[in-house]
Amino acid sequence: MSNATFIQEVVKLTNQFRAQKGLAPLSIDLDLNEAAQNHTEDMAFNDYFSHYGLNQSKPWDRAQAAGYETGIVGENIGMGYHSPKAVVNAWINSDSHRAAMLNSRYNEIGVGYYYLDNDTGRVNYNSYWTQLFGKGEIEAASVPTASAPPPPPFPGFDPLQYGASNPDLLVLFNTDTTALAQHYATYGANEGRPTDTFDEMGYLASNPDLLRAFGANGSLATQHYIMYGYTEGRPTNGFQPWQYLASYDDLIRAFGPNPVAATQHFTQYGFGEGRAADIFEEGRYLASNADLIQHFGYDLEAATQHYVTYGIGEGRAKTSFDPVAYLARYGDLQAVFGGDLVGTTRHYIEFGFNEGRIAT
Repeated sequence: MSNATFIQEVVKLTNQFRAQKGLAPLSIDLDLNEAAQNHTEDMAFNDYFSHYGLNQSKPWDRAQAAGYETGIVGENIGMGYHSPKAVVNAWINSDSHRAAMLNSRYNEIGVGYYYLDNDTGRVNYNSYWTQLFGKGEIEAASVPTASAPPPPPFPGFDPLQYGASNPDLLVLFNTDTTALAQHYATYGANEGRPTDTFDEMGYLASNPDLLRAFGANGSLATQHYIMYGYTEGRPTNGFQPWQYLASYDDLIRAFGPNPVAATQHFTQYGFGEGRAADIFEEGRYLASNADLIQHFGYDLEAATQHYVTYGIGEGRAKTSFDPVAYLARYGDLQAVFGGDLVGTTRHYIEFGFNEGRIAT
């Protein structure tokens, strides 16, 4: 891997670990990247390993010197690990380093890596790493403008959408709109490549921090994904529009079974109104309707879509099944599930109903 690829992989692995713990991904910040890389190279070339620089600078000093806007900064450093996976695993297995990675107040990250081939000083580890965290304002990606861009291959062609729809081109060309347009005209059209499959509203809806930063600006969302989001491993389809619809009867009445309209409503209005993206209890809906259990089994997605498409109009019960009462009735289930109401509901749908157990 190249140095840049190593850095991108550390970001991706860090965000994957945060996602496992229910935390939002960290956005790459170029100032933090610069500060992290400078400190990494300083340690490698000047034969030391410390959070304090040779000039006694601290992580937040170095971040601000690189132009970072706040002093809310944390740092992990590592040495001797020859792959991103190895160093990230080492940080995860260390209490203090793991705490920094899982600090919920951080929303940005910068990473530095340097391999010193001829490492002959007192500190000889060849590989040096810095992971710098911060809390700042996520910046919109800036798109370079070409001096003489070629005409679009066809009316309405958006080169950034084309790049975001094809990750291999995203890696090659980033936001070079001229190169993207030329690629489609020369190769992409003949290859049958998609030109507009990236769902910018879905990307925004899947990442609340970007909604706060950009609002419902799809152009900025596309730029952010190309320049940062793809490398950060951000979700593009984490928002579930059917769940959002099912959570609010007024939206079903307004839009019907229209997931595109649901996503647009959440990005433009729902998020700002404080609407939750997923409060519909599809398991309880299934458990409350015996015919749906027989038809769908434990298919939660099908249950959600059924409620939006048919159930609300039919006046179906959503929460008549009471998992607390179901647990209280059966001591054997209490021993298995304790206070796990989701597991209890699933048991009724998959087993209890067919066993003739009483639901409430």
